[in-house]
Amino acid sequence: MDFKGVQNLTQMMAAALARKTGIHEGADWGQLVDRHLQRQILDSYRDDIADSEPADVMAWVLERLATLEARVLTLQAATLAPQAAADGAELGQGFHTQAFLPTAATILCDQDLAQTGFYPTEYTPDGTPFRWIGPSPRANVVLPKIRLPIELQMTLSHIYVTDIVDLVKVSLAGGEFVPVTVERQGIGAILTARPPAGPKQGERSLQLDIDVMRTESPRLRGEADDRELSVALSRIEMISLR
Repeated sequence: MDFKGVQNLTQMMAAALARKTGIHEGADWGQLVDRHLQRQILDSYRDDIADSEPADVMAWVLERLATLEARVLTLQAATLAPQAAADGAELGQGFHTQAFLPTAATILCDQDLAQTGFYPTEYTPDGTPFRWIGPSPRANVVLPKIRLPIELQMTLSHIYVTDIVDLVKVSLAGGEFVPVTVERQGIGAILTARPPAGPKQGERSLQLDIDVMRTESPRLRGEADDRELSVALSRIEMISLR
């Protein structure tokens, strides 16, 4: 990066920081405060890098970015681990990534679902997508990473094997299987669980393994459908507990 590029980068940093510290973004007087702060910050930057070589300026920029990120992490630590932050304790490997992760996510069981062990997507009359687990009672879903630990709420749109719902277990990132709690809702249900994340939690995504214990074929009940069905999943809610 040439010196002009470095100057542009510092100006962008100053503008971003000024917007973050603006009292009321969008209001006229707030924009005036933004511009005033931006000028002050840019003046400070110019003083810091005056007469410096481009390589020294780049080093200064990187150090400044690292300092800003460290301060954000300190604020996150005060929220996520108040006692550890107060004591100056180590927050553990991976905390810097956990701190910036989202705290909730919703996954629809449509054609874009990253999964194994499900039948193709179907739709309810109102257009809600769902997928039957089968033919095996074991299935898995690839979930986005959010801040751990989490609570899962899985919405079942249909239940074919009614006696297995209370026996469903789930596992997160290779952790232990834990049972779900069941809230019946019409022909479906909501399954809730708080599975501890296992040894694969450091990977780029989280794998949710679902065990519904048993599947059955409608053909055994005189129906034409020869699939092996259990329950149909329509959505998965992920909620961080931190």
